[in-house]
Amino acid sequence: MAFGVSETRVIIWLVILDVRGILSISTYLGLPIGSTMNRISRGLNIGSLKSFNLALLQKWLWRWFFFLNALWVKVIKEIHGQEGGFDTYGCKFNGIWARIFGSSNFFHSKNIIPLNSFRFKAGCSTRIRFWKDIWISDYPLTNRYNRLYRLELDKDCLIIDRIENGQWRWNWSRNDLEVRNTAYFRDLLIEIIRVDISTVGDTCIWCLAKDDIFSVKEARRVIDDKILPSLATSTSWDKTLPRKVNIFMWRLILDRLPHRLNLSSRG
Repeated sequence: MAFGVSETRVIIWLVILDVRGILSISTYLGLPIGSTMNRISRGLNIGSLKSFNLALLQKWLWRWFFFLNALWVKVIKEIHGQEGGFDTYGCKFNGIWARIFGSSNFFHSKNIIPLNSFRFKAGCSTRIRFWKDIWISDYPLTNRYNRLYRLELDKDCLIIDRIENGQWRWNWSRNDLEVRNTAYFRDLLIEIIRVDISTVGDTCIWCLAKDDIFSVKEARRVIDDKILPSLATSTSWDKTLPRKVNIFMWRLILDRLPHRLNLSSRG
């Protein structure tokens, strides 16, 4: 959707204006008839209002990860729990944050903006939780090493809590990890050995952006690319045929001829 109407109707309006000599599509839009709405929206530097509003909601998600110590983040954690709804329990109460989180869940389920696209880049490791935050690979360590996570005494520990004098240290509930857990522990060490702890602060990144920084403009583009309708193929025009014949064939391919069946489906 764009301008609150369907792609096909916009294109038909442009065709009518072009036929009547009111508007030249080739010079005004710079696009051939039959181009997808994505191309039209980019050509005019506009998009759907719905995607813009949804992108603004995703900015709050970005702020949640970026400003971990902000007062409003602490308030939400007091209301909805330390995970703020980002766990299997979800939000505890209905409200503004629940609706924002609901839009994020919708995008995640449709693979438009996955929740794991927001992740951390380790610096001094004073803000990132070792097990529960995404800072290595695409999922938290608690998902991939759940058996080790259950043995952890401090499940909300930070990365810096697991480092002492440049070496990794652990706080297991028992000394004997057993054979299977030892194998998992070996894999975990191989994975985290590449982490370079520096004096630079921890940062939040958005992996869907080229520069890893979230922006409403980029989020809107991602949403538009996923939810705006597009034509399967571009229309081929035969210059030897009259324009009205080309338009007729184009509308026939789209099944937009005003015959009885189409008119009845419109009510």
